[in-house]
Amino acid sequence: MEGSQLRFHSELKIEGNPRVTDPTLIEHDGRIYLFGALETQARTCCTCGPRIRIEAQFTRHPASPVRISPRARAWGSFLSAGDRLIRLGQDFSSGYGDGLIAFETEVLSPTEYREREVGTLRFADRRGPHTLNWADGEILFDWYRDRFSPLAGLRRLSERTSSRP
Repeated sequence: MEGSQLRFHSELKIEGNPRVTDPTLIEHDGRIYLFGALETQARTCCTCGPRIRIEAQFTRHPASPVRISPRARAWGSFLSAGDRLIRLGQDFSSGYGDGLIAFETEVLSPTEYREREVGTLRFADRRGPHTLNWADGEILFDWYRDRFSPLAGLRRLSERTSSRP
């Protein structure tokens, strides 16, 4: 995005002003929906709220919570495949972000939300992917390996002391 600049558009207004983690915005059928986990509920409890303009206030969707499960803990990116809307969520059932689960959104309206699992994506020799993003023909994902290092504590301590003014 050479030469482009980010700019502040507006603050999201959410009924009750809760803190929302793992937020995802999507425009569908002329409305904007916000998916995320509310701080007052379990991190796996996700809600969405329809509105016409991004400056308007989001309200809790009548179908909320729309997913409470360690399978697809976070609201991931949505992708369009023809007339299908697919949501990618982080699989948290056997470890932190150990792969992605694809869900097809069957119904998304101001009064209803329904999805079904249609596939998974995970690596055999490492944990992940944790997230998946794409732009301009490129795909970006992350992964990690569970490793024990006896020097990890020393490295962290060294980083903390070297970053002090």
